[in-house]
Amino acid sequence: MAPQRKILDIHCSTCGAPASFDIARQIYHCAYCGADTGIKASLEEKKGFQSLHRINLQKKAANFPGFSAYCTGCGSKLIFRENEALTGCPFCGRNLVRQDYLKTEDFPELVLPFKITPKDASARLQSWCKQNESSREAQLLRQKTQRLKGFYLPYYIVKGPVSCTVRRTLKSRPFYLHGYVDQLLVNTSKQLDNLLLDLAEPFDLSDLREFDFSFLAGQQAKIQDLRIDAAEKRVQQEIAINYNAFILETMETTTPMITTQTQDTVKLSALLPVYYLRTENVIVAINGQTGKLVVKGFPTTPVPRAVTPPVFIEPLDGVRQPVVLRFTTPARIILPLLLSLGIIILPFILAFFFNGCSFQGYHFWGGGLWLFVTVLFLPVYLWKFAWPEHYEHPWIYRIREDGSLSRYRNWKGLLKAFQGNPVPYLLGGGGAFLFLIISIILILS
Repeated sequence: MAPQRKILDIHCSTCGAPASFDIARQIYHCAYCGADTGIKASLEEKKGFQSLHRINLQKKAANFPGFSAYCTGCGSKLIFRENEALTGCPFCGRNLVRQDYLKTEDFPELVLPFKITPKDASARLQSWCKQNESSREAQLLRQKTQRLKGFYLPYYIVKGPVSCTVRRTLKSRPFYLHGYVDQLLVNTSKQLDNLLLDLAEPFDLSDLREFDFSFLAGQQAKIQDLRIDAAEKRVQQEIAINYNAFILETMETTTPMITTQTQDTVKLSALLPVYYLRTENVIVAINGQTGKLVVKGFPTTPVPRAVTPPVFIEPLDGVRQPVVLRFTTPARIILPLLLSLGIIILPFILAFFFNGCSFQGYHFWGGGLWLFVTVLFLPVYLWKFAWPEHYEHPWIYRIREDGSLSRYRNWKGLLKAFQGNPVPYLLGGGGAFLFLIISIILILS
């Protein structure tokens, strides 16, 4: 028997069971029947759900006793039930203007119900104020706890494959990254503090329901007001933040340039429960499901998001394959140092052999020119040319099916790198050879 279907699941196109995504193969795979489902099919599945939901919502909208209002200050748009009083904007304090016409496209596909009651939320805020009574924030909030109100706030729930292009610098070569995001939450309100709402996570999305107007009983809902392109940009930024630690560790830089592509992800709009209060420049948010409380500017330990580790992809022998990149390893540091030492003493060694393995008539001072040139210019050469090339051509390890690694050596790639930028190789090799000959002659003369 196939597992129970859930709203956020991507389902197998053959048997309907939940399918998991294979990052290496870039396809959904069903563990139940063994069939594969393409990315396009997964997007069509959710588009079908969204279309059917929109039709059902239009049928129910005429019977919903509510109205919308927009703020003359920050532009927020709120949904009220007919018997609710129209007060000032809870997000900026300005006036609200009533609009009787409700657009069904303003409403989301999903909703996560409140579990924390207004009484419980107020008690949590009062308890926080008591624990932090000496702080300015607590002193301001203590007299305003009655203004704490629950809202359904607009979010995208993002699920699906993503890809990133990563560069160490603007002029360095690109590296390509494939990943998968599962239930990433992205706030789609331009007025609210996105960082504060991130700190109020996590939410347990197993309780998600298909949106119905009945969920607005006793609660107000804020409608998405970010434009589609701005919301997409925020999604890309959130994904880049999630992958940042992995990229920093791999690329060995603190300022990587990350470009994210999210066109293959499913984005479902949802309303999530949050108690919200703003007074002067102090903002408090309480997770309406878990009760987690955060205050802007007050230290809060974020809960790490569960992130599926991304994978770098490289074209190996004409086939794009998942790999592990390693730039700085003990061997890559030790070998250049040993090679540099060998270069410094090379003319003395060669002169010794040319002299019949004898030091008779051997003039060590003749190598002074070589020592001067190598000791002076070798560090410059390594820093200017060798070290940048070190980051352009990392050691590449294939990821086998069993998870083990195998080193990939591409001599053709090294030849191509030489052809693409021969200057450092010719300058270093040609100049070194010339001084080497001169030094040997002086040592033996």
